[in-house]
Amino acid sequence: MIAESPGTGVASTWSTPITVTHDVPVDRDGVVVHTFAASVALPTTVRFIRVSARAGGVLPVGHPGAGQPAWLFADEVIVRARRATP
Repeated sequence: MIAESPGTGVASTWSTPITVTHDVPVDRDGVVVHTFAASVALPTTVRFIRVSARAGGVLPVGHPGAGQPAWLFADEVIVRARRATP
């Protein structure tokens, strides 16, 4: 997420990254669909977001693709605006 210099339309500073992890077992079989979520403190004005993800490395023994690099697919990134609760 970045902050914009007021009135310039130019991005000036990326904020501190938010790290999101998961607890999906490495040896789980089949397709895995997992939803990740993160929140920022309100009020926050955002013009851009950056999403960075890493695949799990090499597939473990016992996996049908053992020894091969893991793949990572992202289908959607949804950004929802929420109003501060008084």
